[in-house]
Amino acid sequence: MAVEPAALAWRSLHLADAFICDELNASLAAEAGCSLTEHDLMAWLAAAPDRRLRMADLAARLRISPGGLTRVADRLTTRGWVERGRQPGNRREVYLALTETGTRAFRVARAVHSRVLRDALNLDEQDLGTLAAIAGRLLGRLADGRALYQLTDQAQAAGDG
Repeated sequence: MAVEPAALAWRSLHLADAFICDELNASLAAEAGCSLTEHDLMAWLAAAPDRRLRMADLAARLRISPGGLTRVADRLTTRGWVERGRQPGNRREVYLALTETGTRAFRVARAVHSRVLRDALNLDEQDLGTLAAIAGRLLGRLADGRALYQLTDQAQAAGDG
C-alpha cells in the first residue's frame, strides 16, 4: 500500500520537528540555561505590545495547559526573567511580562536558537525562502493561521533585533 503524499509530507515534517526540538532543548539548556518552551514563551513576550501577554493567550500559543504554563512561569519568575501582573480593575486576568533581565537572557537564548536552526536545517537562502513560503501558505489556509503567522513573524523580528 502506497503512502499518501500528504501523509508522507506530514510525517516527515513531524519527525524533522521532533529531531530539531530535541537539539534545540539540549543546546538551549547547555548554553542559555532555558528550555525550548521557556525560549518560546520569552519570544512571544518579546514580540508583544509592552512585552506582556495574558497567561491564557500564552498557554494557547505554546500549546500547553494552563497548569503547565504556571510551572514554566514559576521557573522564569524565580530567575527574574518574567513577572506576573494584573490589569487594574481586573483581578481575574493574569499576564506575564518580560523583564530587562529576561530580555538579556532571551537575546542569548535567541542566538543559540538561531544557530541550531541554521545548522539543523542546513538549507541555502533560496530553499529557506521556499520553506517559509510553503509554511506561510499552509498557515494561511488554517483557521486563524494568518493571524498566528503574523504573530510568528513579529516574534522572530523581536528576537533578531
